[in-house]
Amino acid sequence: METHVTTDTGAGMGGVRGGRPHVRRLIHGTVFLLVLAGVLAGLSVLLSPRTPTVTLGEQYPAVRGYALLPADTIDAFFVGDSSAQGAISPQVFEEKTGMSSFNASCPIQKSVESVELVEDMFRYQSPKVVVYEVNNLYRDTSVTRDVRTRAEQLIPVLRYHTNWKKLLSGSLFAPAEMPTTERGFRPSDRVKAYTGGDYMADDGSTKELTRMAKVYLRQMEQTCRAHGARLVLVSVPNAQEWSAAKDRAVSAWAQENGVDYYDLNLASAGVGIDWLTDTRDGGMHLNSAGARKATTWLAARLA
Repeated sequence: METHVTTDTGAGMGGVRGGRPHVRRLIHGTVFLLVLAGVLAGLSVLLSPRTPTVTLGEQYPAVRGYALLPADTIDAFFVGDSSAQGAISPQVFEEKTGMSSFNASCPIQKSVESVELVEDMFRYQSPKVVVYEVNNLYRDTSVTRDVRTRAEQLIPVLRYHTNWKKLLSGSLFAPAEMPTTERGFRPSDRVKAYTGGDYMADDGSTKELTRMAKVYLRQMEQTCRAHGARLVLVSVPNAQEWSAAKDRAVSAWAQENGVDYYDLNLASAGVGIDWLTDTRDGGMHLNSAGARKATTWLAARLA
């Protein structure tokens, strides 16, 4: 009696052959990602600024001027958007308090960028107080903006991709310009009156902070606390963008979290802004006369 033994290797071979393309694709994908990571890392090194003042893109490099000052020489640090840049003068602040300071505010600065600046500043300076002007809490605090900024921090070429022009011209290697005596403040003698009436009229409503805005506030508070600095929130006079509804929301957060908050827009604050003469553009930004009043008022609370 004959016994026929049939060995079916087709399935096994087919399984091996079927598995190999998957392995190859995995290897190819891994190699591609490694090469891409290497290219991005190389470009990031190549295009990243050689001085700390060329950052946050190329628009407002002076915001990092604190990094060029002698280490641990500022007592107060101001950060925010253009409202703060035109309202808080480090020169006036030092005149009134004897405290050295730096204003790292700039136009269209986002909250996530304000947090980044505060975190970076502590690498160079040890101020006793950090003053965050809160107007930008109501400007683009989306998750998309946060992800974009975090990606730029991890992969610098995403932020500095246009620096190839500076690289080719050689200006990427130019020596840093030291901060001016204004220390980040933007002076202006222009006068354009605001005549829009009582912008702080209270209808009882609240302009709630977004979830990400609250995340940024917590991050800033934790960073300051970790470095032994006091965080102070302020809203400088701004007749075009501020309101009682916004003040109510920020005040509530500050009270809940034990953070000092001053709203210079409130009539009860007594800052003394004359909207016919103390604004350069119809109420959104103060001119130098208005900034002296706002800074003097703030200095009396922070000295």
